[in-house]
Amino acid sequence: MRKDHSAKSNKQEKLPRHERLRQFLAILLITVFVLGSLAGLIVPIFADEMPRPNLPNASETDVYGDWEEPAFSEEDIVSVHYDKAGLDKAALDFLRLWGLSFDTVPTPEQISQTKPQAVPDEETAKEALDLFLAEYDKFVSQYANVQFLYSQNVTDQDLKDELQYTKDLDSSAFNLVLETLQGVQKNPDLQGLLAKVIGETYYKDLADSLAFTPTQEENVKKQNALELEFDGLQNDILNGTADEEKSRDRMADIYIELVRLRNAYAKESGYSDYLAYTEDTATGRDYSREDLAKLYQAIKDYIVPTFYYLSISYDWEALSSYNFLYGSDLLDQVGPFVAGVSSELEASFNYMRKAGLHKVGDEGISEQVSYTISVPSYHSAMIFQFPYEPSAQVSTLIHEFGHFNTAVRQEGWNFFNASNVDIAEIHSQGLEVLFMPYYRAIYGDDLAGAAVKDNLINLLWSIITGAMYNEFETYTHTESNLTPEKIDSKYRELAQAYGVGSNTGREWMFYHIFHAPFYYLSYSLSALGAATFIPAMLEDYEEAVEKYLELTDKGEEAFAFRALLDEVDLPDVFSEDTVKNLADAIHHFGQNPFFWSHEHIENLLDRYGLRSGSENPGLIPDKSHEDNTEAEPDIERGQDEGVVPSPDIAWPEDNQESRVWRYVFFPFLIFVDIIKYGS
Repeated sequence: MRKDHSAKSNKQEKLPRHERLRQFLAILLITVFVLGSLAGLIVPIFADEMPRPNLPNASETDVYGDWEEPAFSEEDIVSVHYDKAGLDKAALDFLRLWGLSFDTVPTPEQISQTKPQAVPDEETAKEALDLFLAEYDKFVSQYANVQFLYSQNVTDQDLKDELQYTKDLDSSAFNLVLETLQGVQKNPDLQGLLAKVIGETYYKDLADSLAFTPTQEENVKKQNALELEFDGLQNDILNGTADEEKSRDRMADIYIELVRLRNAYAKESGYSDYLAYTEDTATGRDYSREDLAKLYQAIKDYIVPTFYYLSISYDWEALSSYNFLYGSDLLDQVGPFVAGVSSELEASFNYMRKAGLHKVGDEGISEQVSYTISVPSYHSAMIFQFPYEPSAQVSTLIHEFGHFNTAVRQEGWNFFNASNVDIAEIHSQGLEVLFMPYYRAIYGDDLAGAAVKDNLINLLWSIITGAMYNEFETYTHTESNLTPEKIDSKYRELAQAYGVGSNTGREWMFYHIFHAPFYYLSYSLSALGAATFIPAMLEDYEEAVEKYLELTDKGEEAFAFRALLDEVDLPDVFSEDTVKNLADAIHHFGQNPFFWSHEHIENLLDRYGLRSGSENPGLIPDKSHEDNTEAEPDIERGQDEGVVPSPDIAWPEDNQESRVWRYVFFPFLIFVDIIKYGS
């Protein structure tokens, strides 16, 4: 938001020359902006309608192949203290079966220099490796359980202590596995066998991986403690139990110390700073700083205006009367339409429901974040959803379920399955895009369009803020003398450049910035990747779903980000033309979305034994919620009033008047406002 400078006292009759020059330049720039907006955006006003999709004959898909439900449920989500002695024993057993006997865990040098008593056959060697890595998965799964339980109750000191212990153990557990395997890799009598067992790709990754040094392990422990301190401060602020100004002052100090520690960690591995370390070690980031700089500009040129043009036409109160659902009611509401997208997604969703792997947080005691976490011992996952934003309940569930589906379909050794977050977030955001044609069945005729715009605005916001925060973190990790004042000033500068605005200069203080440096860029890149499904599904919905499933089926390791988009025939989002085309497609879909017909929806509900329009249709259960007492809107289904029906797809009329208003008058309002407040 803009800070109000309209009430200034003792205004001079004549400004100094340099102030008049600055005001003239501001007016000139604004004029250029207005004319540029009109020139660049007049085309969509009169452009042809976007193509309309073909209705899928059925939701049956067969991309993933055979799949068995994991043997994991909510009964298995317990906190069990993990003793590293179990992993030590597994390492010794593995080495013994590979012909190397030691009384205590050896160093990589000892492993590489010891001649094996006997070299096992390939099958025996593989079984031994499976057992060793299964023990590591056991540790990771316990870590996941503790994190998941802690998120549900951050006031539980025992869980907090166990989480701290497990976080601290993580680096040494990883080191043990890595150094044991690297020792075998350097053993001249065993390296050929290892290459056969794990394959060429994993063999190279193993050789390139760096173990934590003792200094780095200690560094990570300090980072963990600071991150947990931030969590406590953040939770107290959100619950109104803290002095916010003092808490944020401490958060600034915590962040500066985290940046210092992370840069020191990177220098220990031979890098100039943590940015350079991330660029070299992050999985699948096949783009340069120069590529990013061009993308930042394209986002400012095309995505930022589209965000504001959609925002100005959006009724921000439209969804306030809707009876948003939570927990099992939300799963009831969404389930049939997941089936409409894909039968394979339906199978994953039904497993999640049956196993009780979706948990909803409670205000006051839960961590205020939503996420999906893998449980590799079972090839399963868990979803934690905090209902901090009622209007985002459906999209948040679909987003996290996209991650869940990928996790439960993943095969292979978890230790070697590196995460490419740029790709992982397409799994979630792409599914959100493909789900929007079902919004009319969920929100009703009157609110479906508003729900689509709400989701598109969030998608655009992800693109904008992902780029902005990557610029922000690039600055904080490369600035030699970082101070709270410099951080806040840089954030204000970037917030203005990206049109986000800032009230306090401290809106940057949130979870990802403290816990996951340089992660937020993935939201921007993946949101652009997800947006490519908008023109794809408008052309052929069934084919778009196939592309989405193929993309998720390829996992996160086989291809780098841009290479994967090319592999599944999606456009390169680093191209300026692609960004411009996506901005136009998002604008058109926001103005003129399509929704599946009532007939198509009824067929889906029949599969679930439900009927829209009945006393209890199952989609919108007739239940009241203590935390949401607003009246349920009129969402009668089965009528096509106010829409343009086809046998399969319902298209609302495009509102030409609102489009002209957005392109012609909105830039004028910006012009007036900046003249009023700007100089």
